[in-house]
Amino acid sequence: MNNFTFNQLRYFYKLAQTLNYRIAAEQLFISQPSLSRQIQVLEKALGVALFKKQGRNIVLTNAGQEFVIHAGQILRAIHNATQSLEKFTGNAKPEIKVGFAEDHFFYPLMNEPGLDNLKMQELMNDEIITKINSRELDAGVTFLPVEDSSITSQYIFSDNVVAVVAKNSPLSSLVEISMTEIAKLKIATLSNKFYFRKLLNRYFQNHLIFPNYQFELSSFGSCIDIVQQNNAAIALIPKSVLAAKHYPNVVPLKINSRILKIRIGLVYLKESQLTPTLQEMLTVMVKQFGNNREKS
Repeated sequence: MNNFTFNQLRYFYKLAQTLNYRIAAEQLFISQPSLSRQIQVLEKALGVALFKKQGRNIVLTNAGQEFVIHAGQILRAIHNATQSLEKFTGNAKPEIKVGFAEDHFFYPLMNEPGLDNLKMQELMNDEIITKINSRELDAGVTFLPVEDSSITSQYIFSDNVVAVVAKNSPLSSLVEISMTEIAKLKIATLSNKFYFRKLLNRYFQNHLIFPNYQFELSSFGSCIDIVQQNNAAIALIPKSVLAAKHYPNVVPLKINSRILKIRIGLVYLKESQLTPTLQEMLTVMVKQFGNNREKS
């Protein structure tokens, strides 16, 4: 068995999480060919195949499933070891607490080495603003606009609402679908307490459409799970959910209605300054979701 590098281990772990070369490469900020080449070098060093093709997708081999457990332990041990030495260097970073209106917003941040001191919480939009004002959070990533005179914001990206169905759904062959047609189907989306649902409600009310909310859930992942298990269901979710995590068994449908575009931004107190950690976080999120940024 030959030696392998820390970066190869990190690349493998990211690909094992996403099971998608494009998404993994984007989150690692390298090209897909470079990622593929490094995985091949790692497999040669280990003497085993870590991934195999399954249709158009990839999955972990038995060896890969075993190795990912140890890879995670090694990466955490290295992280903990280097972090424990910061107290001797005087470079220890202060803890930065950030609230996120949706969990998929922080997926690209979870394995960023420069964001080790970032503490992430999934909260409602209103909760984030309340906690920023009470100094319980340093910042938040929320839906814009925020109606609070003490809060300022920096735009990150714009999101579109998409309809999602199972690959084996009769609807999967459609190129696009209207909100009027969607309203007649079994809709899976977030419950009324979520900001995203309030946006949907406002759209339907303004257009005198009466939707059939069959499944009211607490996460977009649950909405996709429902669709995968019920080919008569259709989910309404932000497009960025599909960009943050790979879902091989569903198909997004373009909505041909003029539907509200969602703006997402970093929010914090006007009297505060962005710390280096928050600036780095902002940079990573713009790189991940920046294809959907509006031109100024």
